Amino acid sequence: MANNQKKKELLKLEAELKKRLYKNNPKAFINECCKIRLEGGGIGEFKLRDYQEEYIDMIMSTNKTVCLKARQMGFSWVNAGLPVYFAIFNSHVDIVIMSKKEKDAIKQLKRVKFILNNLPEALKPKIITDSATELTFGNGSTISSLTSGEDSGRGDTAFFCLWDEAAFSRFGDEIRTALEPAANKGKFVVQSTPKGMGNTFHSMWLDESFTQFLCDWRRHPERDEAWAIANGKDSLDKKKAMNFEQEFNCSFEGSSMNVFDLDVIKENKLIKENPIDIIDGLEIYRQPVNGENYAMGVDVAEGLIRGDYSTIVVMAKGTNEVVAVYRRRISFDKFTKKIEEVSYKYNKALVAVEKNNHGHVVLEGLKQTRVPLYYQKKYDSYAKKWTTTIGWHTNNKTKPMAIDELESLFANKEIGILQDNILDELSTFIYEEYGITEKSGASPGAHDDLVLALAICVQCLKDVSPSKMSINKKVNGRRYFPDLVVEKPKRRGFAKCAYY
Repeated sequence: MANNQKKKELLKLEAELKKRLYKNNPKAFINECCKIRLEGGGIGEFKLRDYQEEYIDMIMSTNKTVCLKARQMGFSWVNAGLPVYFAIFNSHVDIVIMSKKEKDAIKQLKRVKFILNNLPEALKPKIITDSATELTFGNGSTISSLTSGEDSGRGDTAFFCLWDEAAFSRFGDEIRTALEPAANKGKFVVQSTPKGMGNTFHSMWLDESFTQFLCDWRRHPERDEAWAIANGKDSLDKKKAMNFEQEFNCSFEGSSMNVFDLDVIKENKLIKENPIDIIDGLEIYRQPVNGENYAMGVDVAEGLIRGDYSTIVVMAKGTNEVVAVYRRRISFDKFTKKIEEVSYKYNKALVAVEKNNHGHVVLEGLKQTRVPLYYQKKYDSYAKKWTTTIGWHTNNKTKPMAIDELESLFANKEIGILQDNILDELSTFIYEEYGITEKSGASPGAHDDLVLALAICVQCLKDVSPSKMSINKKVNGRRYFPDLVVEKPKRRGFAKCAYY
């Protein structure tokens, strides 16, 4: 009994000494006390590399850190050791690890548990709660491993918050808003490989309030030029080259297959224009000109506070340039009134509304006005007759066509786009693996509402005639449609025509 009591006292004394030794030295704690699971199995020593030590030093010296990193650099285990360090040496604090997917969150907490289970006995903390996503310690501290969903982290203020693979989060802005307050009293660390430009992670990388930490493949002691070439550097295969730029070279520009030429975007950015007027959210870059005809592309969003934007892009027939832009989260009825107002301002501009999903609601409202509406005609080969539908229908045939034509005009500088918000969306509009598909669009965390409205506007503009508009012909019993001219379809089963 006496020996057991003595052992307990010695263990307690050792624990106090170790806590004093490591309390302000996370690098020593990880190097001397933590173990890692080896890839081939078994337990290995945790020996920090120089760039990992720099990473820890930066986190300890600042409240907000953004880390742009290559894959397979050993950060996962560092990011397991740091939460353990903060939980052991700080009582009643909350530590949050945010991962891309549920399986990633569970796997990361398993790394945390592995480190805890293999600590020296004197440092092993008492665990009160042990679940797949959370640990509660005897000193009142917690480690939570969450997935990056829309409401993740909301309402919580963590002492230490680590957001992993932030560039791949669909709800980047919302998560940033929820997690960034951690920097007020503790530490907020964001890290990721890149995934194009314009998303939330890219914006944080450019945010001067964050301290940057860059760690590309060159920092790894076992990687050289031969390794880089073998892994896709300078490859003629675009997919392999892009993968290398993203996974290892930490290149925002090369980390996605951009649809629109980034060099042209940069050129336009240098001469971008500010609106000459802003009226109730409508950014005006050119006032309407008498005798000029205009087209409007409209993309309708749901109107939620944290959702996509409802957008309008207005173009002039004579100059082929964007003259006005509208981008707001707005209710359907108010947006319908706004479309009518803008159309009348620009000489009764022809309006093409994307009718997918919520567009039907807006179109029904516009049918009660005298706004000229774009329509599509489809030839029914079985019934051997034409059918007419109001609005623009986006599908796996029309979207690739519209985006492809817009890309060609933009690359050849045949379209005038000097609006900063449109250029930003063009820079983050990316290809899918097999080219432009219905699923192509904005990179994670970015928006493409203006791009879609612009692409629809370009299609609508092709059918705008320089002649005066006539509002005499009845179509489907309504008098607001101008005269129409039906042409034979250029390709089977599909044709479109404006009401002129």
